[in-house]
Amino acid sequence: THTPSFDPEKHWDGFVDIDSVIPDPEQPRGYFDPEDIAQLAGSIETEGQQVAIKVKPTLDPHNPKVKWKIIGGERRWRAMQALKQKEIRVTYSPLVRPRSHRAALVDNCCRADMTLGEKARAIKREIDEEGSSFQELAKAVGWHETYVYNLYRLNKLEPTLFESLSAPTPQKDRIPMTVGLELCTRDYETQLRTYLKATKGE
Repeated sequence: THTPSFDPEKHWDGFVDIDSVIPDPEQPRGYFDPEDIAQLAGSIETEGQQVAIKVKPTLDPHNPKVKWKIIGGERRWRAMQALKQKEIRVTYSPLVRPRSHRAALVDNCCRADMTLGEKARAIKREIDEEGSSFQELAKAVGWHETYVYNLYRLNKLEPTLFESLSAPTPQKDRIPMTVGLELCTRDYETQLRTYLKATKGE
């Protein structure tokens, strides 16, 4: 397989070597359920890859094989890897290049398994690093502006408490949003003390 020729100003799709594709280390989702990936792999094995993954051109000075970075569809890429497929279908659009993180956020936000921590971290990046507004983000992802603002506030949680918003922390042990918002109004030491007392029933 060779990299298909393409005009970077035009949309295209085709098959490329799976080793030439890498995930985006800054994509919003940080955890992928192995059972979910296995289930998707079974579906792809039976039906084939029905939907191309979204990519953009990239370079890795440490690995000359790498040509593409995923902007949407990492679950399918992982499933194809699990199946030990040598090729994967990708699609490219110049329209998403300036906002690849936004595109990944929009692609993932409606999934039920995207955790509060992943959402909060993604919103913080869009606000702090990309210069987005709460109103702009709310419109892009289809969430209420207050919800987007509250997700941003969760980043004020003490780091270990923030990590408990997401997998691999079991669902039953994750901090609810209302509790997280109450805790993040306090300093780190008070947050930890308050949370420990609450979990012990004091």
